[in-house]
Amino acid sequence: LRSQPHRAQPVFSSSSSLPAPGRRMTRLDIPSLVVIVSSSDVLEETEVWGSLKEAVQRTMRLRAQPQSKEGGRAGGISAIVLRQDGADEKTGAQRLYDAGILAQSFLDSSGKGIPLILRGRPDVASACECTGVLLKESDIPTVAAKRILTDGRALVLREVSSAEDARKNAEEGAAALVLNSKNWDALKDVKSNQRGAASIPVFAALPERDGQEPMELADFDGIVGTMRELQRASEQLSGKQDLSNVESSLMSMFGSDSAELKGKQRKGQGEASLGVESKGPGASGGETLGELRDSIHDALSGLRVLLREQAPRLVDGVEGIGEKLIMDALLALDDPVLLVIVGEFNSGKSSVINALLGQNLLPVGVVPTTNEVCMLRYGAKKYTEQREDGIFVNYIPSEVLKQLSIVDTPGTNVVVGRQQKLTEDFIPKADIVLFILSADRPLTESETQFMSYIKQWGKKTMFAVNKKELLDKREVREVCDFVQQNASQILGVDKPSVFPISAKLALAGLNRSGGEWGESGFQGLLDVVNMTLDQKGVAMQLKFNTASSLGQSLAGALKEQIKVQQDALEQESQAIDAVSTQLGEFKKEMRRDASVQYASMDSVLDSAMTAVDEITDSILSLGNAKAVSSYVLSSDSGLESTSKWSTMDVLRNFQNGLETLVAENKVWLVENCNEQCSYYSNFVAEKTDVISRISFLPSKNSSPERIPEAGQIEAIKLDIYKPIFSAQALSTQLENSIKEAATSSFGTAGAAVVFTFVLTLILNNIQEDLLALAFGGAIAYLSVLSIPLQRAKVKTIFRAKVKESTSPLQEELRKRLNSVLDETVSKVEARMVPLKETIQKKKEQLANLQVQQTELESRLQVLQDKINAIHIQE
Repeated sequence: LRSQPHRAQPVFSSSSSLPAPGRRMTRLDIPSLVVIVSSSDVLEETEVWGSLKEAVQRTMRLRAQPQSKEGGRAGGISAIVLRQDGADEKTGAQRLYDAGILAQSFLDSSGKGIPLILRGRPDVASACECTGVLLKESDIPTVAAKRILTDGRALVLREVSSAEDARKNAEEGAAALVLNSKNWDALKDVKSNQRGAASIPVFAALPERDGQEPMELADFDGIVGTMRELQRASEQLSGKQDLSNVESSLMSMFGSDSAELKGKQRKGQGEASLGVESKGPGASGGETLGELRDSIHDALSGLRVLLREQAPRLVDGVEGIGEKLIMDALLALDDPVLLVIVGEFNSGKSSVINALLGQNLLPVGVVPTTNEVCMLRYGAKKYTEQREDGIFVNYIPSEVLKQLSIVDTPGTNVVVGRQQKLTEDFIPKADIVLFILSADRPLTESETQFMSYIKQWGKKTMFAVNKKELLDKREVREVCDFVQQNASQILGVDKPSVFPISAKLALAGLNRSGGEWGESGFQGLLDVVNMTLDQKGVAMQLKFNTASSLGQSLAGALKEQIKVQQDALEQESQAIDAVSTQLGEFKKEMRRDASVQYASMDSVLDSAMTAVDEITDSILSLGNAKAVSSYVLSSDSGLESTSKWSTMDVLRNFQNGLETLVAENKVWLVENCNEQCSYYSNFVAEKTDVISRISFLPSKNSSPERIPEAGQIEAIKLDIYKPIFSAQALSTQLENSIKEAATSSFGTAGAAVVFTFVLTLILNNIQEDLLALAFGGAIAYLSVLSIPLQRAKVKTIFRAKVKESTSPLQEELRKRLNSVLDETVSKVEARMVPLKETIQKKKEQLANLQVQQTELESRLQVLQDKINAIHIQE
């Protein structure tokens, strides 16, 4: 008999996160220093690998230094490329994988944020979860490599030798292009031939040998080489003045005088700023705009600290994104209004931007021409740079951009998913979202889905229905009404602004004085934009609202996630509390099964007693004179020689059967209790993992309490399982009882017969003889009549003796059953205590976090009310 474990089903909580911007793409810092190292160097811990690890640590110290708002990171290693060595392909791939695991482990612990890239092996890179690959010209296409690298954020760097190769790979989604030293002269063509408003960076692959011409690295966005090659390049640059960004980064890491580097880095000039004054009217309740700005800054800073310390993975389940969004919002408070242009590709986004700026700056086409997010800002001269976060910034001397920054996005429906994520990633930063729709296909599936995404961030959204020249006036009105009604439902706002425009006609009339400009309908959109820029209160309201709505969205998401985690903890708590009930049911079932076993023991006893009764009846009978005489005459033949059945065999079988049942009881008890301990050991391990994951903190920072696994209960040793009686002893007992009964009955009868015979010899007359015969016969008759009583007496005495021997056994088995069950329950319940303590501790932490969240949410709501009440200045 086996009692099955009462299985408490584990309750797993699913932790959701804020429906946030698309997962951030992995970025290479610009300027970039990309170091190549071999798998042998990593596996064998050579001096090269040791030097590279030191360089990584220096990089992390540089990144920890405070950065200015405009500046990028202060140099350092941007990425590590791991290359395969060894002639044998199979062995080389295995070594590359092993080296990738070791190198990634080092970067995870000591070089967070530095990507590990494998050279030419996307399959191995995917297996060891590296960040990307560096492909040679002869390797598989960029698109194929991105499919193998299942993580949509993976980087693909591509070696190219011509401008056409550069354009093709840029359109396929390459993160950077690499030119070897033989093709450096193609740099200008490579950069100019990339389609789109934002070209991807181009790196210089350093020559492998000494004796090359002096290196011209100034116009490259990064450098790729081994530690030795980078050191040699820094030596050639020693003493050069007016270093470029990439040259300064190289010298800061590998130059002999890096600590006192005096080269001047190129910076953007003339960037526009909103310029919030500390005094002046505008805010309600006598509070100045500057004071309101400071209050918003303080509130967001408090939320940032809260997220960093207690909920760093709130947004998208990735550490630090929420904090980064807040930092971006804080830095943007003094920036110009940020207008983000979104829409499907070929909807006319670039054309609309060109019309807004009054000049043809961005390329247009029937294929996606914008590969990356591109920001247009004011600059005294025209140039492009890529910032730390990977965003390309085009500085343009345009009057419009003095008060307005514009973001051109790849599109909501581009084929390359990575580009769509870039678009999503920029929405939380927007002050205004201008959604460009095509009049011939308004509100496609991707557009409606993207509007739902915009709603999550509460952005002010305007719609421009482009290509109105394709429809007549009635159709244009119908399309605009359709867009307004559906957008109102999706966004939850009352009648959003919808402008029917023709960017094509607007571009044809850029002087804004002819009929084409008037027919374009662009003036209405431009008037709204100009009103936003000219009225300081409107612009400030937009900037403050962006920051405030971001804070409210994050605070709301935090509130929701606190509730989710509280519910999950309560669910786990109930599952653990149910263990006591389950153990109680287990004990009841075990006792019920034990009763069945005790009944089996009684059945074995009854069978044995029935056999013994038959033997007793056979012996103590008139027909068994031989057996009776042997007892009466005290013969040594005993039971074995006088019974056709072997009483000893019966008793031995009874003893063996009883011992077998007792042994089975022991196995049953131990196996069931150990099975419970094993099950609850797995239960505890399962719950420990689940409970530790109910946290906003990443595992490497949170140090969740690990609860020791429950071990198997030790085998139970029960002395009572040894034989408690002997078949020989019981047989002797039975034989003595039968002998006593035989002597009492048959002996008395025989004695009466002998006595009567003697009397008849002594007495002289017939009367006396008859009297003697009658007396003796009476005595003999009475003795014979007592035989059944004697048999019953023998059976009763023997049963009492057997019961006396077996009763303590069952009592001891019950006692041991209760003892082992109590021990099992005690062991299991002891394992539940740390789980309960951990849950209680987490509940208290969440309660404390909830108090802080509520305070911040209330504070942000008060600020939002003040923002809404800002007085608009004409």
